[in-house]
Amino acid sequence: MTGATTRSALYRWYERREAWILGLGGLIGLGLIWQIGSLMMKDNIFISSPSLVFQAAIQQFQSGQLMSDTLVSLGELIPGFLLAVVIGVPLGLVMGRYRLVEYSLDPYVWFFYSAPIVAFYPILIMWLGLGTKTIIALTFLFAIFPIIANTIVGVQEVERVLIRAARSFGASDLQIFVQVILPASVPAIAAGLRLGFGRALIGTVVGEFFGTNAGLGYRIAVYGTEMQVGEMFVSVVMVMIIGVGVLQVLRWLESYVEAWRP
Repeated sequence: MTGATTRSALYRWYERREAWILGLGGLIGLGLIWQIGSLMMKDNIFISSPSLVFQAAIQQFQSGQLMSDTLVSLGELIPGFLLAVVIGVPLGLVMGRYRLVEYSLDPYVWFFYSAPIVAFYPILIMWLGLGTKTIIALTFLFAIFPIIANTIVGVQEVERVLIRAARSFGASDLQIFVQVILPASVPAIAAGLRLGFGRALIGTVVGEFFGTNAGLGYRIAVYGTEMQVGEMFVSVVMVMIIGVGVLQVLRWLESYVEAWRP
């Protein structure tokens, strides 16, 4: 009985952490394959190895370069993404709710959503010059349109029966919007935020390739040009860590507000 109880407790413990365990196991397995493959190759200049990347990470951390570049990238990524959220979510809610606004702005939203945003980079440079302002603007443009599009879909997919029920109890348009439409749209908005953040991260890294002399994207471009693959992968891994970390935070926020839905 004790053995069965222990196995049951271990299974419950594993079940609660299954995603983390399997994800970490996959990363460890990939690292082992990468390390073994690099040892089997006579010339691993093009793939480096996890051990060399780790050594490069220690050196960059001790010199302060890694933290400095990370803070620079976050200083461009966070304002651009937050600005996209502050503008994109309300605009998507209004477009999804009112057809006149949707029909007026829809062509522009879908044009920019499907357009290669990086093509506007030279224009942003002419307007804002090289540097942080341009990268923030590029990050904003990469992020805002997925947020708007998903928010519109979330509002338009709210069950009409909920709105009719609220009206039957004398709810005003504002009450319907705040207490019915907005909570019911949370999953779609959350999906838009995750998609928007992924694109915002791309925008920041791409902007740093050409328009600055610091940041993770800048280091990737410089080390890639100099064929220092191990040093380059340090910045790549840090970008991945930022992306995964923020997406997990967004998932947690989504689960936190899930109880708010009708």
